[in-house]
Amino acid sequence: MNVRSLPLRVVTKTAHDGPRATLTAARTYLSNHLTRARNVLSYRFRASRGEKSVVHDGVRLRVDHPHFDDQVRSWLVRGEYETPEARLVEKHLAGRDCDVVELGGGMGYVACRIDRLLAPGRTHVVVEADRAVRPVLEATREANGAGFVVRPAAYAPVGDLVTFYRQERFTQNSIRAERSSLDADSVPAVSLANLCAAYALDRVAVVADVEGAEHDLLAHEGDVLRAHVDLLVVEFHAMGDETAETGVDRLADLGFELVDRDNDVYVFENRSCLPSR
Repeated sequence: MNVRSLPLRVVTKTAHDGPRATLTAARTYLSNHLTRARNVLSYRFRASRGEKSVVHDGVRLRVDHPHFDDQVRSWLVRGEYETPEARLVEKHLAGRDCDVVELGGGMGYVACRIDRLLAPGRTHVVVEADRAVRPVLEATREANGAGFVVRPAAYAPVGDLVTFYRQERFTQNSIRAERSSLDADSVPAVSLANLCAAYALDRVAVVADVEGAEHDLLAHEGDVLRAHVDLLVVEFHAMGDETAETGVDRLADLGFELVDRDNDVYVFENRSCLPSR
């Protein structure tokens, strides 16, 4: 094989790490891509038989929506969609008698997992801005007999309207303009303070996966977090100088303790609500 035809990263890795390490990396790369291809083919085979949904950890999810690409369908077939977030939510929310605010509902998988954990009579509000994904979220709710309320809005700490940027993959939609986008819309905005007031929420757990807007939450609604949020489960996304590390530091200043983590998903508890040690 002509070395000049190899991708630059392979040549660089061979030069720095040697051929054995490069071969190991190549095997891992091929294995991952073959697994992805196998699961995409599995989805397409199911679709050819008229199967339109999968069951992921007891939650039934539609996979035939045209807004989903093969990567999303592959995650669903493999049971890997939002796995870290769902695992941490179940671990830390189980047994808590509290209301829940979920910022960024997506297709509703995590929302249904949360719904199963809530005590009767508790409020669960799910904020979702994407008009193309909301019908999927609502269909997931109905298919699983869940009771959460869908709030058609984008999370933003200030203002009544905000620009919402749609990406090729819906899981990357955001109000943050740092990413290029397919299109942008002006959509209703809702803050955490708005949600607490509108639904008469006092002490809540917040689950946030809002593709960078979590930094706005920490920067502008610190007082609301400190006063109303007992548990915060947040997926951090690097946005320029705003990183997971800066988010952890900011939350520490607000009185939150980091208690768990899985990849980019972090769990914090409000120190004022922790039992004395």
